[in-house]
Amino acid sequence: MNQLTTRQTTVTLEDGSRHAALELLIDGESLIEAVRRYERPMAEAEGHPGLAAAYVWPVPPARQLAALRRGATDADDKRALLECACGEPGCWPLLATVTLGSAQVIWSGFEQPHRRADSAAGHWDYGGFGPFVFERAAYDAALRPAV
Repeated sequence: MNQLTTRQTTVTLEDGSRHAALELLIDGESLIEAVRRYERPMAEAEGHPGLAAAYVWPVPPARQLAALRRGATDADDKRALLECACGEPGCWPLLATVTLGSAQVIWSGFEQPHRRADSAAGHWDYGGFGPFVFERAAYDAALRPAV
């Protein structure tokens, strides 16, 4: 199983405003860094290497925590784990299905909705990213201090 930890951080949005945020680490690595490593070849292939992990942590943290604590109703019910640095929800999010079970939590079905199969810019396939499986009690405990 994977291990989720959190830490307080600050994000600076494109308008220069600074906000308290919650960084997510999976097995000790920042989710943004793991995504950057995975997205880099796809972003470079389309000629936009700067798009790889062009994300910030969602703000305010309460909105992010609500998404992480609310389970998906079906495979198309996805949560924004990361968002665009412009601060506009939905602009450039990294989405995933968050499945809350009694014994485990699974993050799966990652996607960049602006790079789906029908995207003019090309498809970014996240089939090799995740799933991440967390023990439920440890997951809940990791999110608790962040309140």
